[in-house]
Amino acid sequence: MGYYERARAEIETIQLKLEDKAIEHEESKTNIKANCLERLGYICRMRSENSEAKLLLTEAKTQFEKVGNQLGVAQCIQSLSNICAAQSEYSEAKLLLTEAKTQFEEVGDQVGAAHCIQILGNICRMQSEYSEAKLLLTGARTQFEKVGGQRGAAQCILGHCIQSLGDICAGQSKYSEAKLLFNEAKTRFEKVGDQLGVAQCIRSLGYIYAGQSEYSEAKLLLNEAKTQFEKFGDQLGAAQCIQSLHDISRMRKL
Repeated sequence: MGYYERARAEIETIQLKLEDKAIEHEESKTNIKANCLERLGYICRMRSENSEAKLLLTEAKTQFEKVGNQLGVAQCIQSLSNICAAQSEYSEAKLLLTEAKTQFEEVGDQVGAAHCIQILGNICRMQSEYSEAKLLLTGARTQFEKVGGQRGAAQCILGHCIQSLGDICAGQSKYSEAKLLFNEAKTRFEKVGDQLGVAQCIRSLGYIYAGQSEYSEAKLLLNEAKTQFEKFGDQLGAAQCIQSLHDISRMRKL
């Protein structure tokens, strides 16, 4: 929900309670410590405090390894890969994702494995490796639909997977296909209440209509997306919509 300081304070309270001698089971204590470190790492990552996030997640991974919590290890590796991807360290991110995917598969977490494939597809997309990206994202989509497409978290990630496929089609000027994909992703985001995902899809549809000189429809969509972004305090998203609306007004005057 974005209440990072509140979350951090609650985690630190848990960490203090772990020092209580009443908690004697060392394995349980180590597991809880690792979970706290992982969550603190997640908070730092969301706040773009990447150096601190890396330290916390690496320590959490070490603690999970001590107690044989393979799922915890996999989640930490995946989070570390996300940081590398955000820093454009794509080769390192790909190596970590491949490792995380293997770990998820070993513990039977097919949703986690599919999520890794999805992120690998997004990295390929960012590197303009569109054929490879499409293969990975289509594979991830199929896996999500097979093993958990109706569960909340999986449905949300599936929406992002379809959204990424829409981005690729839009980038290749395959506008009809892109529209279908963005509308499908939007519907999935609506089902799980991911309003930010909905806003991103509406904005993307607005861009497509603007690119096809269908300015009236584009303006409606971009104004709707702008309103949604403002509700979440996403000033960058709102600003991008405003810039596109200005561009449309300028084009209509030419």
